[in-house]
Amino acid sequence: AIVDSLGGELRGSLRPYQRVGVGWLHFLGRLGLGVCLADDMGLGKTIQVLALLLLYHREQPRPTSLLVVPASLLGNWQAEIERLGLSPAGRKHLTERVQGMGR
Repeated sequence: AIVDSLGGELRGSLRPYQRVGVGWLHFLGRLGLGVCLADDMGLGKTIQVLALLLLYHREQPRPTSLLVVPASLLGNWQAEIERLGLSPAGRKHLTERVQGMGR
């Protein structure tokens, strides 16, 4: 599975349905399609998107990714990046992206 290629970059663990979700997001992204990820709170959208961004960065750094979230959740995104214990390169890449979201 494509998620397995993250190796040690994502130190959190994805639940089976989250692994399927990341694979689906990656598949649609490779087709050049945008994706709207919406479900109930607490099902792991943040970790899925972080995993997807790491996959994209690993394949080839992408200049842009548009994430639409309420500004009140930016702190949550930064906390998730820290909680997952991402590798230094992954943490730097994602932190730069999240900080840029507030602009």
